[in-house]
Amino acid sequence: MKKLDIYRVLARKYRPKNFRDLVGQDVLTRTLSNAISEHRIYHAFMLTGMRGVGKTTTARIIARSLNCLNIIKDDDSNLLPCNNCEQCKSIDIGNNVDVIEIDAASNTGVSNIREIIENVRYKPVSSNYKVYVIDEVHMLSTAAFNALLKTLEEPPSHIIFIMATTEIRKVPITVLSRCQRFDLNRISKEVMVKHLSDISYKENIKIGNLSLELIANASEGSVRDGLSLLDQAIAYCGNQISEDKVRGMLGLSGKLEIVTLFLHLIKGDVKEALDIARLQYKKGIESSIIIQELMHICHWITTYKITGNIEEDITLADKDRDELIKISEHISLANLTRIWQMLLKGLDDMNKLSSSIASFDMLIIQITYASHLPDPATLVKSIQVGKKKIAEIGHVKINEKKYDKEENVSRETNTSDIDNKFKPDEKNPKVKISDRVIIDNLSDLVNLTEKKDEFILRSNLLSNVHIVSFEHGKISLRLKKNTPKNFISLLSSFLSDLTGIRWLITLSNEQGQLTIREKINEKALVMRKKIEIDPVVSYLLESVPGSEIRNIYEMNDSIIANEINESYEVIDEEY
Repeated sequence: MKKLDIYRVLARKYRPKNFRDLVGQDVLTRTLSNAISEHRIYHAFMLTGMRGVGKTTTARIIARSLNCLNIIKDDDSNLLPCNNCEQCKSIDIGNNVDVIEIDAASNTGVSNIREIIENVRYKPVSSNYKVYVIDEVHMLSTAAFNALLKTLEEPPSHIIFIMATTEIRKVPITVLSRCQRFDLNRISKEVMVKHLSDISYKENIKIGNLSLELIANASEGSVRDGLSLLDQAIAYCGNQISEDKVRGMLGLSGKLEIVTLFLHLIKGDVKEALDIARLQYKKGIESSIIIQELMHICHWITTYKITGNIEEDITLADKDRDELIKISEHISLANLTRIWQMLLKGLDDMNKLSSSIASFDMLIIQITYASHLPDPATLVKSIQVGKKKIAEIGHVKINEKKYDKEENVSRETNTSDIDNKFKPDEKNPKVKISDRVIIDNLSDLVNLTEKKDEFILRSNLLSNVHIVSFEHGKISLRLKKNTPKNFISLLSSFLSDLTGIRWLITLSNEQGQLTIREKINEKALVMRKKIEIDPVVSYLLESVPGSEIRNIYEMNDSIIANEINESYEVIDEEY
């Protein structure tokens, strides 16, 4: 019977066996090579980085370099284990008794760490060092980390710990401080393409740069993912790999269709945009992939508008690039930023609905309709056009405030103090706390309750009291039904303690004045009506569909502040 050949996947077949073969980790290889060759070997290493960048591979190379019997250096001073001695061979196949690999994901308990602690006392059987490789170390329990601390800080001279993790934030700082940390970089697109090209040449695979670029993009900087995708492409296409087949395998749409879709989005052609999006979806391309492709186009145009330089992207044909340059001339950075944010939000919404096509359709509709909305710069220009009219309106308002003030001065009760928010005024002799205080209006009384931190009393004065008459020593008022029963006694005690005289407080059936809070609300309603009929505000509300006035804040205009001596206002608080 013919023996079947066991196929080794590319990621294992071309796994680096020395520092020179590590892809895209120049700083790490140089540091470790120098440290080992000069015998400045740290007792614990922490290797961190995303998936598939070589953490476990680096750990094995360190173990091999420490224990190889015939290690040499190349011309670049990189350490080269011989890979032929017993130590190298046993470490490579994983049966060296002095190099122990532990998967922390399945050995998370403190009992597993205690076993390591008990065994570190024993010297290596046949190697220079006993090496413990703990993969996915962040999965250890808190108790396991604590048990490891002492040994990790002062291990025997023959012990080396090498820990690898993709979640460095989950590793306690007490552990990190005892290790020499190395961050393995994400592999750049150019380095990945070259690496995949070299392996394709060794495997006698014919593949173009465009196909390699697509695989490199899909790998997201992970060498293992890139080699796995290359393996999949070989299985799908054979020894001749074409760009169209790679796109179909990865579920990518053609750049021309994506550029056309983006063009319809910014033009606001909702029907055409939906037709192209639905066609891509019917071809089996996931909605999330289409969104990511649109985000790539948006990023390319934004970068070009800012820098003026054409970003190298071999997946873009010359025709597509020229079309993107034309688009950049007719779209503002504000609209590009808005489209980017909407695409980002749409990508996040994909995971919240069972029907991704419904979410994708709504995203297309939102972007196309938003393309008709003016950007902030256009709105500012529109406001500046009406600048003269705004100035005239502002002048009228100043005159109105002058007239209101003169009218309020003639009133017996100081309603100007009530209409505005209170703050204690030490310059006002009526509210200055002394041996004898004169209180002849509700405004002074509210200020004093705030000064004395009588917040419950103050809250009731604001919301529940209708003043019929108010003079020093005598108050006539009407209370709302929800006023506490002990309010009169509390108010009387407060006034007596403050002024030194007994106050006469009587309940009246007369309507009286509005409460302070009612006056504030009435003033706000009048202000809102004035603002709503303002020509500039009306234009803004009509220009931006769905917009509304939420809050109104009075500006501290320097002209108004100089001409009108505004009194303090009652603070509109909730208790």
